[in-house]
Amino acid sequence: MNPTVAFLRRILPTAGLYAAARKVGNGFPAVVCDSIDEVAMRVLDYDQQGITAYHACAAFLEREVESVNAKGEKYMQARVQRNVRSLRSFFMDLDVAAGDPNKFSSQSEACDELWRFCKETGLPMPNILVGSGYGVHCYYTLVTEVQRETWKPVADGLKLLCSKYKFRADPACTGDAARILRSVGTFNRKDPQNPRPVEIIMEGPDLEFADFQAAVTTALKACGEKLTEAVHKVTVATDAINQEFAVTHDFPPCSARKVADRCPQLAKMRDTRGNISE
Repeated sequence: MNPTVAFLRRILPTAGLYAAARKVGNGFPAVVCDSIDEVAMRVLDYDQQGITAYHACAAFLEREVESVNAKGEKYMQARVQRNVRSLRSFFMDLDVAAGDPNKFSSQSEACDELWRFCKETGLPMPNILVGSGYGVHCYYTLVTEVQRETWKPVADGLKLLCSKYKFRADPACTGDAARILRSVGTFNRKDPQNPRPVEIIMEGPDLEFADFQAAVTTALKACGEKLTEAVHKVTVATDAINQEFAVTHDFPPCSARKVADRCPQLAKMRDTRGNISE
């Protein structure tokens, strides 16, 4: 199976509308797709044209809904949180920017800190890690999809845990049901002369939603928080922020294939495909 199709089938719901997006100037216009295969076709087509490509991490209800911009002007869009139908994964974006205290200095540091975060919170390691060219995308993929209303409190709980444990995952990403991320099988072209592949570093079996929800709930309780309160304690990215989302840093190059080689814990998980004892 095509790696892009296989990846998208792991992280996306089996039903609904989907979205593929591309970078145009400072914007990320999205195209609504009727199937996961169509999303894969579009992102690969964009990539072959030398255009940076993304997938939306959710399935949507309608092809477009009405929104209002800061000037009070109405416009139509699909990729907005209130239009999300369901999700089949939780996700974190680990950005790399040397010298930025809010980000990681390298992919290796990001993976080391991810291991620390999971060990301290008691959460499982994400079952898919993607080298995004420079950073790392972490996915907790689920056996079955969940509705946005069910997904949101757990996602915000995960976001709150990142803050509590000083884990520098991008706070705008984790609780954003309409988030776009780079697709496996495409290239990161921040350096046009040296495009870097977006590829899976390691993967393991899907999780049951109830098990992951319980793990997040237990971790929150250990630091004096409750899952139902998490949504009120985090800053949720607005629709306007989603539209303004842009990359503003030049990152140092790093080979995703070598990340696991430099991190013994991830190497073991890679080599055993996640089948290791606690």
